[in-house]
Amino acid sequence: DYDPNVDVRAVKPRKPKDGESLACATAELVRGAVAETLKYSTKPADMVADPEWFLELTRQTHKRRFVATGGALKDVLKLDQETDADMVIGDDISEGDDDGSRIAFEWKTEVRKYRRSPTKDKTESD
Repeated sequence: DYDPNVDVRAVKPRKPKDGESLACATAELVRGAVAETLKYSTKPADMVADPEWFLELTRQTHKRRFVATGGALKDVLKLDQETDADMVIGDDISEGDDDGSRIAFEWKTEVRKYRRSPTKDKTESD
């Protein structure tokens, strides 16, 4: 048995900003709506099946852009190609604190998912 649940909302137009065309404003609005929709790519069943896995997924993907699209959506969120200059970290940018700690995950073929592997974690004392 499958009871589908669909949340459909209209994308409402906004007034263009000064110097912005209506087409440009609409394109940005649709892009934002697509981005919002794609955030929810994890199935609810996966979320409740293993709470520890879901907590770790949430921790690791917070404020990240892990989006893969295809078909009609493949060009909607296409980012400009990065140049070598874009990828260079300047001296004035702080890389943050890193104590060397790492948490480990292993691919489990039988369930076709990564699973947390606490015994392989690295702490700052390792």
